[in-house]
Amino acid sequence: MSAQAILNAVNVQIRELLRLVSEAKRGTSRSWRSPSEVREQILRLVDELENRIDEMFLTLAPERITDERFAAASQEVKALGEKLRALRESVVSEKYENAEKALAELQSSVRSLYRLMLLIKAGAPVPLTLQLAPTAPLYPPEVLLHTNPLALQAYNFLARRGSASLQDLISELRADAASVTNAVNALMTFGYAKLEITPDGRWILRAVR
Repeated sequence: MSAQAILNAVNVQIRELLRLVSEAKRGTSRSWRSPSEVREQILRLVDELENRIDEMFLTLAPERITDERFAAASQEVKALGEKLRALRESVVSEKYENAEKALAELQSSVRSLYRLMLLIKAGAPVPLTLQLAPTAPLYPPEVLLHTNPLALQAYNFLARRGSASLQDLISELRADAASVTNAVNALMTFGYAKLEITPDGRWILRAVR
């Protein structure tokens, strides 16, 4: 089953849970069911929902993932787990108004996780390399791929040259001075470049690998 189909199934299950929780809150569940039976039915559906979410996650998980992307996915998974725990606790204690709120938050978290995993899977399946020399590939900083593409170009240029002046970068990147300055600031902020002064008193930028 595709990830989109699983997401659709998850949404259907959440709507069914919302219906049951709403009925339980209003006390309009079918008369032959006791409160404990209603509670157990809802908990079984929550278990099935969690299994579906795990299935969606496994379907979307890439074979390779960077540390930064793993950290972002882990944060979303942790938030999702906390919402599932809150939902179960609300159902067990029969606080169905809280359960309704937990379901709404859970649906939003599932959608966020789905979008995040799509973005991660759409990324490069193998490490992107920038060539310094035929036998010396450079792995560009992951953060620059997403935050400042011009800074990534500047980093590649500095890595090839070793060092360069601001004017060299402006000429190489064919960008205005303000844009290049922002790129340089990004490199220094993330620790991928540093300023040095030459013996003749000139300021240059050097790549930090």
